[in-house]
Formats: sequence, C-alpha cells, structure tokens
Amino acid sequence: MFIASEDVVDIAIKKLKKAGLKITFSKNCKEENIFKSSSINSRIEDTHGAFYDKNVKVIFTVIGGFNSNQILKYIDYNLIKNNPKII
Repeated sequence: MFIASEDVVDIAIKKLKKAGLKITFSKNCKEENIFKSSSINSRIEDTHGAFYDKNVKVIFTVIGGFNSNQILKYIDYNLIKNNPKII
C-alpha cells in the first residue's frame, strides 16, 4: 500500500507517462511503519539504489520528508556527487 491512495498514484503515473517519462518505483516504496515512514535502512537502500541506477534520471518523492533528517548521516555523498540526478 502506498501512503497516497492507489487512485492518486494511478493518476500521477498516467500524467508522468503522458509527459514522456518511464516510471519505476524503489524496492521499499510501499513499506510503512506506525509513523507512515519506512525504516532508515530501507530509505537509504532506496536512495542509494536510485543514484546507482544509470537508468534513473529524475527522483520524485511521494511525501514531504518529515523524517528525512534521520538518514543524513547514512547517505553516501560521494555516490551522489558521482551520479547526479534531478530530485
């Protein structure tokens, strides 16, 4: 289950595809805990995975990032520097 409703996700996918984008989702995008987030490890795995993937050109987030400060010390900033993406 996405944090956003399936209807909203479907509308977003259709609009992004209409704009010419190929849509993929991270491995852990549907993981959700009591705080409507996923584990720090899952968020880091997904973040690093997007930067490693040469096919990913743009990264869209689904929600506002209230807990994003939790992952800052785990981010591989050299990976991001060497594989820049539009976020």
